[in-house]
Amino acid sequence: MSSVSIVNAGGLYNTPSPITTTTDISGYTSDQIHALTANQVSSLTTSQVASIATDAIAGLTSRHLQAMATRGVAALTSQQIQAFSASQLNSLSRTQVGTLSSEQLMDGSRVDVSAI
Repeated sequence: MSSVSIVNAGGLYNTPSPITTTTDISGYTSDQIHALTANQVSSLTTSQVASIATDAIAGLTSRHLQAMATRGVAALTSQQIQAFSASQLNSLSRTQVGTLSSEQLMDGSRVDVSAI
């Protein structure tokens, strides 16, 4: 019988790196953001959410956005919201949309709020 090696100490599957309140995620790529679990995204601080590069916003899934709850959505910048796809916008709950400020949307002339 052959043995199975451990991959990245996370078992047979790669596990995302631990995220703490001091983890700098501003340099994360879209793929790295996508690899985060919903629990990791829900534990991000408002500063960490605001630091996600607009190029990496595409990595957020509907599960990530739902996990952010209202606190995380309120922390998004207008540039991040502009980078949302229609699918990402549609995944926001009414409560999350209600937390968006006019400043977050005013700069977002490209944001199609009718999709929400």
